Amino acid sequence: MKETSFHITYTKKTVPKKPIPIRLQNYLFVKTNALCEIQKFLIHLIHIHFFFLCIAAHENFILSFVRFPEETESESFFWEKVKDIYHETRCHALCFTPDTSLMIIPKNVTFCAAGSDFLLRIFRTDLQNSDTVQTLKGHTNYVNEISWSNKCEFLELVSDDNSCKIWCFESNYDNIITFCLSSAGMSVKWHPDDPNKVMVAEKKGVIHMYNVRSQQSVISVECPKIPLLTADWALNNYHIITALSNSLQCMIHVPIMVHTPTKNIYFLS
Repeated sequence: MKETSFHITYTKKTVPKKPIPIRLQNYLFVKTNALCEIQKFLIHLIHIHFFFLCIAAHENFILSFVRFPEETESESFFWEKVKDIYHETRCHALCFTPDTSLMIIPKNVTFCAAGSDFLLRIFRTDLQNSDTVQTLKGHTNYVNEISWSNKCEFLELVSDDNSCKIWCFESNYDNIITFCLSSAGMSVKWHPDDPNKVMVAEKKGVIHMYNVRSQQSVISVECPKIPLLTADWALNNYHIITALSNSLQCMIHVPIMVHTPTKNIYFLS
């Protein structure tokens, strides 16, 4: 069985009752009948009880609706495939755009996929007959994570080629900024409130805060536990970044006050 990883995106400030990836393992693999081929999950909350799901299989993306029994009074798991989209290479990273919506006409589903050929592909579909794909080239090694800015103005990626690249929507996704890193980039996340700031986490434990407009580093902190696997903003406090290290399977909390140089690190057992 191939290793499966998860990327979760919510359109509302609604947190499911139980962790989604665990329930997907319990329910979805049985429904898709493709356990050995599933490589990535991408989840988009479209309703309090329904989720829109993108599954990266061996040579295609499976778009579907899913509902878990824990979220409703129903005792059954609901899964309905909506569309297949061809993808010619193994997928290493996935991310929906924030403006993806099934509540408008025509529907707008847009996501970026990074393949094993180091190319980026931006897929757009209305879930009917209108499908387009745009290919971007820039990285020279595997892409580990993809992130869109809140207003879809920028697309940012981190890679094993020790770089973080930012692509601009207004210029038809030209690569306008490249931040050179000292190790592989593992995570990249835009600040939830400040559209000019982005967090980049390196494998060797360094977490940077960059200002995209000035193209300068605002602050950097170093986590003593390496290798760093992933990092993200805390849901209830955007001055805190939570990082996961593989050395001791511990969570590292790095409070970063954007307007002060104070840096504290806490370890969770």
